[in-house]
Amino acid sequence: APTHKKRRLHFHSFLQEIHQRIHILNKQLLDEHGRSYHVDTDKSRNPIIRIAQQVSEEITLLCIDEFQVTDIADAMILNQFFGELWRQGVVVAATSNRPPDALYEGGLNREYFLPFIDLMKKYCVVHHLVDRNNLGDTDKTGIDYRRVRSGVNDDESNNHGDYFHLTTNGKNGEHAS
Repeated sequence: APTHKKRRLHFHSFLQEIHQRIHILNKQLLDEHGRSYHVDTDKSRNPIIRIAQQVSEEITLLCIDEFQVTDIADAMILNQFFGELWRQGVVVAATSNRPPDALYEGGLNREYFLPFIDLMKKYCVVHHLVDRNNLGDTDKTGIDYRRVRSGVNDDESNNHGDYFHLTTNGKNGEHAS
């Protein structure tokens, strides 16, 4: 991508960084304002939103590898964090071994995570990657998406393999190119 404001990293490394930034900001706010500061529910005082706004000033394109939610702490911040990134117009491309509906499947308090899946469906286009040279009646699990030469499984008839999420441009709703 031609933009200079881009990052590519593993999902869990990215979330560790975000949790660390939230922790540092919370500590700063506590030191400056005391405990009463966190009681206010104003969005401008929400540390998750503020970190997402900082990230959106740093990058316009975020590429995440292996988007897999297994941790409740990650699951609980994704809706606010990515929602703000998308509202700020950050384009997110991500690979995952699961479609959005299967993220955090069986996770603790998954019902609180479901709004993130809805948000992802609003801002993302999901492409199922499949090796067109290996089509047949056999199970296609285990395909290495890095070796796929072409394509997207347009008819979505195969439920296995790797997925690629590409966000729309959050500011005007057009698909990113």
